[in-house]
Amino acid sequence: MKRITTIVLMMFFVCFNVSAQTTETVSMGPNYANEVFWKMQGGQTGEAAVNSWELAFRLGIQTSSIFINSANSVSLYQVPNTDTSGWSTLDTTGLQTWHQLFNSDTSWEYGAFDRSSTGFPDFSWGDYDFTSHVVTGDSLYVIKLGGSVYKKLWIVKKDFGNWTFRYANLDNTGDQVVTLNNADYTDKNFAYYSITNGSALNLEPNTSDWDVLFTRYLTLLPPDNTPYLVTGVLNNVGVTVAEANGVDVQSVDPADYENFYVSSISEIGYDWKYFDMNLNQFAVVADLCYFVKSLDGNVYKIVFTGFEGAATGNISWEQSSAITSIHSINSDLNSAMVYPNPVSDKLNLVFDLKKNSSNLKIALFNLDGKEVFHAATSANAGLNQQQFLMPELSNGLYLLKLDDGGSVINLKVIINR
Repeated sequence: MKRITTIVLMMFFVCFNVSAQTTETVSMGPNYANEVFWKMQGGQTGEAAVNSWELAFRLGIQTSSIFINSANSVSLYQVPNTDTSGWSTLDTTGLQTWHQLFNSDTSWEYGAFDRSSTGFPDFSWGDYDFTSHVVTGDSLYVIKLGGSVYKKLWIVKKDFGNWTFRYANLDNTGDQVVTLNNADYTDKNFAYYSITNGSALNLEPNTSDWDVLFTRYLTLLPPDNTPYLVTGVLNNVGVTVAEANGVDVQSVDPADYENFYVSSISEIGYDWKYFDMNLNQFAVVADLCYFVKSLDGNVYKIVFTGFEGAATGNISWEQSSAITSIHSINSDLNSAMVYPNPVSDKLNLVFDLKKNSSNLKIALFNLDGKEVFHAATSANAGLNQQQFLMPELSNGLYLLKLDDGGSVINLKVIINR
């Protein structure tokens, strides 16, 4: 059994603490009508009707993602062979053959509008200008709303955190230009918009007031990346999760999983449950639990105990505070992700730094804990993207460790050549 036995006080402080176990339940409502925000210490902090919005715009100066609401039957298509000059003459002939775009289910930094990015400064829907620091839209889209209503859509720009976009009916009627001001959504991850109702929405609790979101989202199922709508759990920015599978959930030691926390927002996800064909009802995986490093600095253990499906939308679990997580005194790493993931021969690492760093270390480990790749690099404060050529590796799951000398971020990487 692997345990932490040495603590460097200048870097980390670790406090072990076992607390009483509680049984928790949230209700998304019949047919999963609502998405529910949950704080590990405090319970439910917010709720939003799934059918109340179609678009979500990431807030902040150094973010650019835009999500669609797949749970509200929203679909997105990029218009081929045209730029924004084709707005008034847009032709939807062959729409069903156009490239359909989906949200990432691993990061809040890649919504459906960002999935065709070739890397910084290309944000897929637009390009970043190094002089003005404005991302200007260069692409047109057709968005399908619930009820088979189609609109054309142009993300005009993101200017110092403020979003401007334009939408209209396909025949150019109902043309609207909307600006969402970052200042109107202080301490939020996203600003939401309903094209159906023509209204901007403030739906989230403050970023610091929730750890996980119970919701519905699209995931791409292997082997053909078939999109499938699932009900599950996504974690907030800054929250990391370690999965413990095939264990005794009552006696499992959180210290054994300290090196396996990842920032993928769907690490809890949906596959902690399954439909039992013999009993004709949902069941939960009995030997599976999750350790959640929450925004309050603690680690919580989650063991799911019930899922009632669309009849009620009720989800139950046992929750306990396992340990206080490692706190880094000099943490300069805000976030990191690998995109795209799976990786073939080149790994693109996107990360955000609080300040310049000359000593970033990257290491890749297989599931046996053997290091199979390492590199050192430097980077400037803000958003960075760096590319690394991978050695000949077997297809499968790996763990990438990004270390700035004061904090560590672990990411899951899938190699698929």
